[in-house]
This record gives sequence, structure tokens and C-alpha cells, in this order.
Amino acid sequence: MIQFQEVSLAYGARQVFENVNLTIPKGAVFGLLGPNGAGKSTMMHLLSGLLQASSGSVVVNGMNMSHHKLKAQQLIGFVPQEIALYEEFSAVENLRFFGSLYGIKGKTLEGRISELMASIGLESRKDDVLKTYSGGMKRRVNIAAALLHNPSVVLMDEPTVGIDPQSRNRIFEIIEKLHQQGVTVLYSTHYMEEVERLCSQIAIMDKGKILIQGTLDDLLKSGKKTHQICISFQETITDFKLKLPVTHHWNKEVLVLNCNKDEALTAVLNTLNSLGLEIANIDFSQPNLEQLFMELTGTNLRD
Repeated sequence: MIQFQEVSLAYGARQVFENVNLTIPKGAVFGLLGPNGAGKSTMMHLLSGLLQASSGSVVVNGMNMSHHKLKAQQLIGFVPQEIALYEEFSAVENLRFFGSLYGIKGKTLEGRISELMASIGLESRKDDVLKTYSGGMKRRVNIAAALLHNPSVVLMDEPTVGIDPQSRNRIFEIIEKLHQQGVTVLYSTHYMEEVERLCSQIAIMDKGKILIQGTLDDLLKSGKKTHQICISFQETITDFKLKLPVTHHWNKEVLVLNCNKDEALTAVLNTLNSLGLEIANIDFSQPNLEQLFMELTGTNLRD
């Protein structure tokens, strides 16, 4: 189990985290969503021991990071946003180096490297230097390095950004296998569909605060029951500047609204009618995670 108990973090006068409370059950794949600058990476760094909270407690499997940092770190595998490997080394040489840092040696280390290279699907490339790998292949080796010591907690900070579909699917398989093994995974991402596929619980954060947490169903039930409404027009219109009483954006020639079906929609239709914009079609969809995210943060996840 991972716990943040009234955790605050400040850099001088700048408050990065403020009284954050979060509980991640043992064995959960926990999704962390937030716009850029929300504090997702900061949370990872607090958990990994790279940062220390100004106040409050960060607890990993019953161990307070302030008092038992080294013991807690032995339980954690950290996959950072940036590739943390040596380009001039082969995959095997990289893993041998990181294995030695964990105190793993000899046949135990070699066996673990063989197991992980097979798991990430790169066994045939194990002796090639990293600079010949694609970005997605490097990320897979990055994950293998974090798993060498069989951690019970794995932190993954946006591991699928900018990679090929093959590597992305392989990473999903690794996470699903970790879940089956009872490993606790904290997974931050910019992709809603990844959280919906992988995560048993989710937290949305912004500006250093946890806005909401729970299962996907719990989160959707907690929203304001907004619907995504797509309006297309008789004439081609793109990025027309509108003053509307609801959150909205353009998707090519389609105006996308997030509002309830009744009062707000009526006001929007009246505004469009007053501008002489002739509507061709209106489509409604049920509330989803992206709409809830926009409702809570006022921004798209990729903004």
C-alpha cells in the first residue's frame, strides 16, 4: 500500500503540493491523470525518495520515507519519463550495471536479465548497443532495468509517450502481468484510453492537489452528468470564435460541447441561431473520463 498523508512540498514561496492525501491499495494498477505541471512527476519523485516532503508523510508498504528511505527504496522500481540508460552499452550491459546497483550478482542476475529480455520482446537484440534501438525499444529496456530486483511497487511516469504501437502494446502486457503478480503500479499518462484499459483505480490531480480518486465508475458517477454534444453545420465552419456558456472546442468542422442536455444546450442553440449558423446534425454521447477531466481542470489532458 502507498499512502500520502497531508503531504506538502514547497520550493521557497512556491507551493508545489498542498496537504495531499492519497491511498493506493496493495496490488492496484493506479492511474494518475493531470495536465502538464499538475504534479504527477513530483509525486513520483516523492515516492522514489528523490524529493522529500516539506511536511506530512509518504508511506510505502508501512515504511515512512522520512525514516526508512533506503529500505523503502529497495521495494520500488522507478521508470522515469526520460530514458535513463547508457547509449554506448548494449541492453545486457545496461541491465548488468543496474543489477549490480541492486546487489544482484552472478547466475541470479544473468537469469533475471534473460527473463526480462524475453518479457520485453528484445531477446534477439540483447547484445546490440542502445543507440541502435528505437525510442520504444529503449523504453522497454528502461522498464526492464526497473524490474530487475522484483520490486513490489513500480512507478511509471508516462512510459508510452512518443513510442510505436508495438512497444506500447508490449508495455501494456508487462503492466497486466505485474498486476497478476500482485505488484502495486502507479501509472501516470496523458492518454485516457490507457487508464481506462489498465487501471483499477484513478486519481485526477491539478496544481498539486488531488481533485478526485476512485474507480472509473465512481468517478463518472461523481461528475455533473454532462454530455458531449457534437454539432455540425450546413456550411463548412472551422475554429469560429464563439462566446458560449459551456466548455467547448472545435474538432475540424464540428463544434464539441460539454454540457447538460437541457438549459445549457438551449442557450447554445439560441446563440448559434442568432449568428445565423444553420445546424445540420446534433449527436449526444454519455459522460466519459475526458469530460470529467475537463469539468474538474478546465483543460484538455494534452493542453
